[in-house]
Amino acid sequence: MRVARTIGILIVFVIVASVLFSILTPTPNRDVQRRIDELAAVQNSLRELDKYVSGQRSTLNQLSTDIERLEQERTTLSTATELNRKQVEALLEFQASEQKKQQWLSITFSFALGVISSMAASLLLRWFSRRTNSESF
Repeated sequence: MRVARTIGILIVFVIVASVLFSILTPTPNRDVQRRIDELAAVQNSLRELDKYVSGQRSTLNQLSTDIERLEQERTTLSTATELNRKQVEALLEFQASEQKKQQWLSITFSFALGVISSMAASLLLRWFSRRTNSESF
């Protein structure tokens, strides 16, 4: 972009310099209308250069605005992402602790069920053995 601008400026400068040189160089055969046409051509070239520079300025301003907007979006999204990541980490920690609680509850329940089953079996055996002993007398 800078190279194109530099080349454009150099071309305009060369055109202006050559026209001015030809205008300022005194020659007996020059007529006034030709000089006016050359000055009009220089003026048109300068207008085109001004349009080009204005267009480039407008493009750069738009790019600058877009960059600022994207930076703001990036900041907003990184903040939201950080918050979401913290929430996910907290949720995973909570889930892990709940899983440990459930595991201990399951182990405790299984142990208690085993003890109660053993006691029930023992009581049933004792009841049958007393019944058979009392019938044998």
